[in-house]
Amino acid sequence: MKKYHNRGGFILVLSVSLFYALFTCFVVWGITLEGFSNGAIQFLILEILSLILAIALVVFFFRRMSRKTAAKNAFLTLPEQTAQVKVVSKSKKTVGDRYSTGSIFYITFEMPDGDRKNFQVIHDSYATIEKDDMGTLTYKEGDGYKFFVHFTRNVGKD
Repeated sequence: MKKYHNRGGFILVLSVSLFYALFTCFVVWGITLEGFSNGAIQFLILEILSLILAIALVVFFFRRMSRKTAAKNAFLTLPEQTAQVKVVSKSKKTVGDRYSTGSIFYITFEMPDGDRKNFQVIHDSYATIEKDDMGTLTYKEGDGYKFFVHFTRNVGKD
């Protein structure tokens, strides 16, 4: 089973570290040429502020990438569950701005115990599954994650 890793976070940390190392070299070079002149002190303050900003950006992006990685790994490790369900409703949410828009598709299934579960699905599944369809739902759920896997319609629908 393939596990996903946070390569984006690693590359970000590496690039910020390289930038900071080069920036420090310029500051040290400037101080040794000019002594502690007014310009060197301002450059040192700029370096400290950029370090604080760089650390904040690294923490923000690393946390964001870690959440995405955790979701991908959860999908791989959670066990598949199946249930005989009925499609209760379908909905579509349009997202975006004036330059670019997209749609997110949802289908709500009613489980045998009467509980309703809402899943985000791709357009193909949304288009082929109709309201009031009965069939077998395969999904993964646990650890705060819920994933739609597959829906097979029962033959001989009324």
